[in-house]
Amino acid sequence: MTSFSKFPLLQLPRVALANVFRNFDFCAMLMFLINYPKIRHLKLTSPKFGKYLTILVDNHATSPRIRILQFKTDTESGSPESISTRLVEVHGPLTNTEHKDSGIFNVEGFKGNCLANQPMGDNISPFRTYWETEMIGVKVLYVLLCDMYRIRGRVMTIQKGTMWALDSIKSRQVTPLRQLEVVEDKKESLDQEDLKQILTNSRCQADYVTFKAKLPFDLVTVDYTPANFKGLDFHDAPWMTVDTLLALGETCQEITIQNSKLKLIDLKAIMEHWLSGKMKSIKYLQITVRKFWRNRQKFANSVAKYKADLTEESHYESFKEEVFHFNGGVGFKREDGGYILLPLFREKDILTMLFFTK
Repeated sequence: MTSFSKFPLLQLPRVALANVFRNFDFCAMLMFLINYPKIRHLKLTSPKFGKYLTILVDNHATSPRIRILQFKTDTESGSPESISTRLVEVHGPLTNTEHKDSGIFNVEGFKGNCLANQPMGDNISPFRTYWETEMIGVKVLYVLLCDMYRIRGRVMTIQKGTMWALDSIKSRQVTPLRQLEVVEDKKESLDQEDLKQILTNSRCQADYVTFKAKLPFDLVTVDYTPANFKGLDFHDAPWMTVDTLLALGETCQEITIQNSKLKLIDLKAIMEHWLSGKMKSIKYLQITVRKFWRNRQKFANSVAKYKADLTEESHYESFKEEVFHFNGGVGFKREDGGYILLPLFREKDILTMLFFTK
């Protein structure tokens, strides 16, 4: 019997290898990949995954995870539908008691261990790998999977302590992440330099950034030019000022602000700023304002002089797939023909502004 160290599979022609790998499930393929990392250069993409395969790197779990999202394509529409998930967990070194049940591998000088998946009810637990450090494990596995399946990172979740993951993405791909999510770190908070690196895309490019991490009130000053984001979403922004928002609106298409302390006079200033020809990139703005519903008529009166009857048919679909369609109506118009529309209030204290340019 041939030993595993001399497994003859890799001696097969490339076409034959592709047919063999087509029948490997994800865990079998990953096990094979970390034991024989050179096969990633063959770029033998499995048809099971298809063109909608993407990698999600989650650095907020107890241990970092690399998540493979597998989309099945609808045969009639050609669009992706149901999703299945495959997880690879990245841990620090194994304890001595755990070594006896693990498999040892060496990926280009980086040693590690892996443990087989264990049943969890009807599901399978994540494929667990152990490395000298979690940072090494994430970087090595990310490169292996991207090479093997000819894919790129799409979504990443980070916190203060795992911002090093941004450098891995930047060194690996020129195309931006579709979404970057920044969450709370219980040990340490983001500082002004961290925020600047994210908002300028200097460490890693992303189309849409969601901030779930809280920022200190006195921290946020935007005295630099933000990157051209498709969207920014701040979940907790009592620190947001008009000046900061106006600076973001010069380069960002969509901005969502929750839990702000902005007032009616600030909303009027934002509208007037755009009507004067500034905030050239903004297309969608959603702000949560305390007591806005109670004072909505007061706000309407303050901007009444900009009101205009519109005949234009307007359509907008946001990054978050909100769809807005208007056949004329009342809006707020500027001299060059651009105009602002306010969709009906879906929630009492949330104001949405849509900006249309000629």
